Amino acid sequence: MDRKEFAINLRVARVRKRLTQTALGKLVGCNQVQISGYENIDSGVTPSKGRIESLAKALDVEVVELTGDMEEEELLELTTSNS
Repeated sequence: MDRKEFAINLRVARVRKRLTQTALGKLVGCNQVQISGYENIDSGVTPSKGRIESLAKALDVEVVELTGDMEEEELLELTTSNS
């Protein structure tokens, strides 16, 4: 998975759930600006592994639906390199 794929998958899952960025942020303990950053392909903002798990739970999807076919090692690398 690349950053672009995650951003698109997150936005699609949020819209399908009919949540605003603000509402999703409240569910996972962050604000609208952070959610916007995660969904913005050019922002370079990537949530932590724990936040990705929280986002998946709030959106009623599996983590892999947000991250694509990313392996555990790749996910860890992505989330630690952009912290």
